[in-house]
Amino acid sequence: MIDRPMGQRLAMTATGALAGLSFFNLAEALNRQLLPDRVIFGAIAWAMVFFVGVLGMSGTLRLPRAAAMSALLATLVAGLLALAGLRFDRPDQLFEGAIPVICVGVLTFVPLPFLIAASTGNWRDYRVLFSEAWAILIRFAAAALFVLLVWAVLALSDALLRMVDVEAMTPLLESRFVMSAIVGATFGLGVAMVDEHVEVVAPTLLLRLLRLFLPVVLGVVGVFLGALATRGLEGLFGDLSTGTMLLVITALCATLIAAAVDQSPTEASRSRIIRWSAIALSALLVLPAALAAWAVGLRVGQYGWTPDRILAASIAALGLGYGILYLLAVLRGRGWEGRIRQANVTMALVTLVLAATLLTPLIDPQRISAQSQLSRLKSGIMGPDQLDLSGLMQWGRAGEAVLAELAVMAAEPGREALAARLAARERPPEATPKAEPAVDLRAELVDNMTLRPATETAMRDAVLASLDRVELANWVRQCTLGTPINGKAPCVMVVGKLWPDAGGQQAIVVIAELDGFIRTEGFTRSDGVVARRSVVAFGMPSPDQATGMQMIEDLQSADPVIAAPVVKALRVGGIDLLVVP
Repeated sequence: MIDRPMGQRLAMTATGALAGLSFFNLAEALNRQLLPDRVIFGAIAWAMVFFVGVLGMSGTLRLPRAAAMSALLATLVAGLLALAGLRFDRPDQLFEGAIPVICVGVLTFVPLPFLIAASTGNWRDYRVLFSEAWAILIRFAAAALFVLLVWAVLALSDALLRMVDVEAMTPLLESRFVMSAIVGATFGLGVAMVDEHVEVVAPTLLLRLLRLFLPVVLGVVGVFLGALATRGLEGLFGDLSTGTMLLVITALCATLIAAAVDQSPTEASRSRIIRWSAIALSALLVLPAALAAWAVGLRVGQYGWTPDRILAASIAALGLGYGILYLLAVLRGRGWEGRIRQANVTMALVTLVLAATLLTPLIDPQRISAQSQLSRLKSGIMGPDQLDLSGLMQWGRAGEAVLAELAVMAAEPGREALAARLAARERPPEATPKAEPAVDLRAELVDNMTLRPATETAMRDAVLASLDRVELANWVRQCTLGTPINGKAPCVMVVGKLWPDAGGQQAIVVIAELDGFIRTEGFTRSDGVVARRSVVAFGMPSPDQATGMQMIEDLQSADPVIAAPVVKALRVGGIDLLVVP
């Protein structure tokens, strides 16, 4: 008979393996276009939240209960993502920004302690919330370390066996299907093993180590605020990175204070230095949070809203919330530790609500950003030359709507500057590739990418067929939205004998990315198999946009010249040390 610990290990190992295989199959379905992209992206989001929830809560809850709660949470998060995905023509465009990724992370991990506490009868029980939050963190960190160790052992074992010409493990390590199952299974087993020895990996030691930083961080914050009082704010807010640094400091301070007060008065720090440092830092926390909010506000006033600034403003608002509640907690005197704990619960709930709202029409970062550009132009705050056209082209349907309105405005008398600005932009949003199937993406590249020599269509088709849908979409976006060169898309494929050590057909692809810099990719094809090769530009200053664009223009205008480069090498054994001109 299988005892309970062994049964838990087997169950968690199977759950992890199922997670790995699920993600493998969903990735394959996405690449092969077996289902509509929106369906697959929704399934990936559901599976990620579900398995994280199951693995995170199973140490405390029984597996069926953890699975039921995780399924409910996964359905909610996947629904919010599907709603946010309607802002774009293609669902993958949603994840080009940081907001959806961060929101999904918050909505996946923050609810888990609340769900565990709810199963005990009191979802606001701070002792359970605090201990489970840290337990989940340690559980996942230890399991991830276990996965790395298993991976290292497998790789070393394979390398050792290959030294004696035994390649029994190589096919397994090269199989994405098998490795997906192994990684998932080892992660699940790692979680189960950590749960069995929870007393060994308890966060007590980590929390006590964190508390030691309180006096140090308090001193640094005190010196910073003192210097700021003497030198003033001039020059402090040169860019958004200042605000970002202040937000990081605010988050660090809040974490250290929470570590000091711990889950209850029994576990809280008894050291006078730590306690007074926590009190002082709680009182000062609102100041760096307010400065961070001010820094973000200045950038918005100068340049308008963008999704990144909306994210920064959201984090700054949370920082202010923590700072104000912590300040009120210590100003009220005795019992400040309990008020800090309740403030943490309140702000966790506020964070959840804000993360969910950012995925709904109530706070649509793309719409807010696009309308910000339009209103600033109409009000005269900025001129046509300051329009963020590249941003508008990336802000989904809201950006397309504003670009269409700008096109109507440009036709009005006296709007010649706006018309010229729009005419000079990379490409109108109507031309954005909207075809989802990979075959249509390849056809788009065939129509736009210059081929030299023009007769080498077989190699071109083989290279495009070797790309997955994500890379195809990226190439199409850069080719069709990049600045045209003499009326041609800024991308070219050159076929010729380029690598002396390789047989078959060979090609180099040169693409101008949207920021103007040059991207190069090398390919060889032998026996029907397309392989990647490295391409290095010798003699071209880096970064040098003008030189790269001229290079593409030269390649498009005539068949290339394939010549031996002016490169020498110092040969040591079988290694060549290249001397780059």
